[in-house]
Amino acid sequence: MKLRWKIFLTVAAAIVYSYMAFGKPTVPTTSMLAEKYRQFNEDYFLGQLPKDTVVTYGNLTQLNDMGYTWKENSGKFHITVDQETNPVERQAEMTLLHEQCHIEVEIHNLNPKQDFDAHGIEFQNCMVNLATHGAFHDLW
Repeated sequence: MKLRWKIFLTVAAAIVYSYMAFGKPTVPTTSMLAEKYRQFNEDYFLGQLPKDTVVTYGNLTQLNDMGYTWKENSGKFHITVDQETNPVERQAEMTLLHEQCHIEVEIHNLNPKQDFDAHGIEFQNCMVNLATHGAFHDLW
């Protein structure tokens, strides 16, 4: 099974579980995700991620991505969480955390030879660390 299908099935399972466990899910907003970025930065990244990162809830259909992070030449980061593939708050939070791991790997220069969007061992370590510290509680 291809990775995209596995991701899709995981997302679908998270949405179904979230709906069953918590009732009607909350639809995310840009302001909610920007606040979650700040909160997650403090709770899981020890406040080490850039505080001026721009977070939006937008359309990534043409990129076929659930989330996308990029860095301006000035060094400022942008995260967009896709509306279509993240229709509920908890799923959008999971995608946001995923994107925050990309920033952590980049700012700490954990793998300078790897592409910014890569999911190498340093990125995977970040995700495991988040799970170990309860960031995905009630999701998987």
